[in-house]
Amino acid sequence: MNYSIPVKRRSGCQLKSSGTEVWKAAAIPLAVFVIMLAFNIMTPLIADDYNYSFSWASDQRVSSLSDIFDSMKVHWFYWHCRVITKMPLSKREDG
Repeated sequence: MNYSIPVKRRSGCQLKSSGTEVWKAAAIPLAVFVIMLAFNIMTPLIADDYNYSFSWASDQRVSSLSDIFDSMKVHWFYWHCRVITKMPLSKREDG
């Protein structure tokens, strides 16, 4: 007598997902992003935010990515290297 149960074997691990499952998996991160964006837009600028919208290097409004790096360099020397958390790859130039 053969008491074994026939088992279908699959070759390899094949994950198949329908479009509904993919949408459900993407819906949660998308919803979190939209909620955080809405809260960010609704939050008013505080004195600190307004201050950092101007370059420390030229006292002009920040208008490009290079303005940010120039401002960070001056800010770094002014605050005795306390910008490490804001720009972890910064390094002090001697001279």
